Amino acid sequence: MLMKARCLEEEGKEDGENGAFETYAQLRKDYPQSEAAQLSYLYQARALAKLGRYSQAQQMCNMLADLFPDGEYAYTALFDSAQYARQTGTRENYLAALATLDRLYENFPNNEQNFYARLSQAGILRLLNSFGDARALYNEIINKYPSHKEIYLAWMGLGHSTLAQQGRYLD
Repeated sequence: MLMKARCLEEEGKEDGENGAFETYAQLRKDYPQSEAAQLSYLYQARALAKLGRYSQAQQMCNMLADLFPDGEYAYTALFDSAQYARQTGTRENYLAALATLDRLYENFPNNEQNFYARLSQAGILRLLNSFGDARALYNEIINKYPSHKEIYLAWMGLGHSTLAQQGRYLD
């Protein structure tokens, strides 16, 4: 059923009777605890996002994370949920994305992907014009992950946040 839904997506048949979304729903109904059912939430969310339906995509990810909080895909679901919230571009959704990323960081403190979750948070803070908070978070990232292969992203974000902050000048 998972493969069938994926094929329907590739053909552009997401909605409607016998569409990918209906097939995903049937899979979750018939085999609710299966790995395929868990994956169906992520695949459907990504298909919804491709269609620009970010809040629905976010809901799918949140459902997966709520139903399987200790599941293999919970981290990915929360991370994706935050990214979909960010895509809508409203202050309310930016704040929701920050809350989701905080939840992610708290629930999975040792996950190696937290580097990217924290970067995403700092980026959202910049979008909210909260440059001081963004700078503090970039500094935290730099101190916590000094040897990460993409640490330059944090340094660049720190620089952008510093330059954007009113009243701060470089000598």
